[in-house]
Amino acid sequence: GRSRDPVQFERIGRFLGSGSAKAFKLGKWLQLYSRDLEHHFEELRTATQACGRPITGYTFCGDLEGFEGIVWSVSSMMGLLKYLTKEVEEFYPEVVDKIVLFSAPRMFAGVFKMFKPFMDPITASK
Repeated sequence: GRSRDPVQFERIGRFLGSGSAKAFKLGKWLQLYSRDLEHHFEELRTATQACGRPITGYTFCGDLEGFEGIVWSVSSMMGLLKYLTKEVEEFYPEVVDKIVLFSAPRMFAGVFKMFKPFMDPITASK
């Protein structure tokens, strides 16, 4: 079975709603996020060795509780998300197999519509 496939849980709503996008410049955010992605590749290699079959992606589970706070920082957060999406899709394509988002407030659908044009269509469909 797929019991050893990697899963990442993240409190993305709290981050997106906190105004934290202003904490670092875009290049620093990319550096930090790239380190996180490299860790995912290590986990994929470990899972491959443990299962004896190629594990090429992971499931991302994002808790969107706290997302409502993005209203106060939408411009800085959208800039960060656009930048990271472009860079990550170019250098780390198709690492995530599935995306599961939960605790999404009603306003999430509207914000996602604003952000979706900047996403790779395959990523957006997940």
